Amino acid sequence: MRGFTIVKSSVKTQAPLTLRSSAKINTVLRVLRRRQDGYHDVALSLLAVSLYDTVTIEAGAPGICLAVDSDQALGEPSQNLVYRAAEAYCAAAGVRPALRLGLTKRIPAGAGLGGGSGNAAAVLLGLNAMAGVPLPAARLAELALGLGADVPYFLDPRPCWGLGRGGRLSHVSVPPAIPLLIVVPPLSISTAEAYAQVTPHEASEAPPRLNSLEALVAALHNDFAEPLMGRHPVLGAVRQALLAAGARGAMLTGSGSATVGYFADDAARQRAAAALSGDSRWRVFPCHTLASEPEAV
Repeated sequence: MRGFTIVKSSVKTQAPLTLRSSAKINTVLRVLRRRQDGYHDVALSLLAVSLYDTVTIEAGAPGICLAVDSDQALGEPSQNLVYRAAEAYCAAAGVRPALRLGLTKRIPAGAGLGGGSGNAAAVLLGLNAMAGVPLPAARLAELALGLGADVPYFLDPRPCWGLGRGGRLSHVSVPPAIPLLIVVPPLSISTAEAYAQVTPHEASEAPPRLNSLEALVAALHNDFAEPLMGRHPVLGAVRQALLAAGARGAMLTGSGSATVGYFADDAARQRAAAALSGDSRWRVFPCHTLASEPEAV
């Protein structure tokens, strides 16, 4: 299961399967055109980072039971992408679910970091690993896209350039372990709200160079940033605070509300984290870009 770290696994004895699913960031996001199906075509980079949720899967009583450990209000369990992914997988596999699922959240919800999408992909991959007859990769990808535009990326979360709804993926070269500081204000932005603020436009679908920190910072762009900063001034304040604290560049990720600061080294990032953590309005998450393979636990 590329991109997911199995923390514990003992399928033969039906002990819980525990996986760590990462967040993602977008250094580039262009909204190109509205499609006939109501979605938008985009061109965007997708980079996994070392900020993780944890998903556990084990056999249980008939049905699906989901327990969530989170300090965030995430709504009804049956609406959670973890639950919906398990439902979708069992329906596709033709089996009646008898599962106990656990989700420990650290990735902020509604921040443009793809935490829920990564959780869903972890469930699909975990159940496929535990299945007597696994589903083929193409069918797993179909299930992923049915759950959300970002979910297919997390089936193999190497640095990618995405087109269409974000599901036409090609791998790109990005330096691993770039120090990052993700700052999230007390603001949740729905995807629908974000798209309502942006005007689609024609732009190049070709990926920019992202193979060095300098190239990555030079390419930083998000079509949601300007309209959302106009609507929510705190987003501009976060970006300016990151730059003032020493970030080489800073940009909104996804449809917000998280902003990512990019740093030259760990020491600079550590100083910025200490400075920005003093503002109790914002949550601050030090992390780094991931390589093409999952990190060891």
